[in-house]
Amino acid sequence: MLIDLLIQIFATCVLLIIVSLVIVNTVNRRIARLEQRLDQAFSMLAVQQSESKALLAGATGVGEKIRLLEKQLKHHAGRLPAADGREVDSITLKRALEMVKQGAEAADLVTTLGLAQGEAELMVMIHRSQKESTPS
Repeated sequence: MLIDLLIQIFATCVLLIIVSLVIVNTVNRRIARLEQRLDQAFSMLAVQQSESKALLAGATGVGEKIRLLEKQLKHHAGRLPAADGREVDSITLKRALEMVKQGAEAADLVTTLGLAQGEAELMVMIHRSQKESTPS
């Protein structure tokens, strides 16, 4: 009887060891899958960070280009001839810029200040592109 009891205890221990090994194996496979998903997530994050940096650099470049163009426009504003050959003075251009900043459309600039349609449209377009590229 003692031998039967020992055999039962041994069998139970072996069964517990096998169940434990199965559980450990299942947990290890689950950990491996989670590690793989984590690696994929880190890879995707690295790609997104790289793309974000590229977009930021591009946006910064556009902003710098607009500032440079504004500076050049201000430099040449006093001596730009109108599209029809007449001279447009810097006071008229400054007033046009003020009107555009207040929401005036190209037609308003043509009517009020006598600018050529192309000049007025260009001023409105430049102001809108600046407004869109400038963060609020």
